[in-house]
Amino acid sequence: MARGKYTAAERSLHMLGILAGKSLDEINDVLRKDNMYVGLDEGQERYMPESSYVMVRDKYATAITGDTQDNDVWVRLWEHVTAPQSVGGLPK
Repeated sequence: MARGKYTAAERSLHMLGILAGKSLDEINDVLRKDNMYVGLDEGQERYMPESSYVMVRDKYATAITGDTQDNDVWVRLWEHVTAPQSVGGLPK
């Protein structure tokens, strides 16, 4: 169920996914996994609708980062958030 008010964690995933160049489907896949992880019942699932994706991508992302975006940093952050490495696996 899409809602107009998102948690800070949801907004973070939305923004980070967009800045990392992820598609709406990729972002919603992560949200879907989180829904299952926290045990949301059917009908309570949360996802990002296309209209929100377009608004965040076209308005917020460019307003926050300016015209240039260092995609590599956002991609690495997305990868860490969605599949964190152990401390031992981090580069030295």
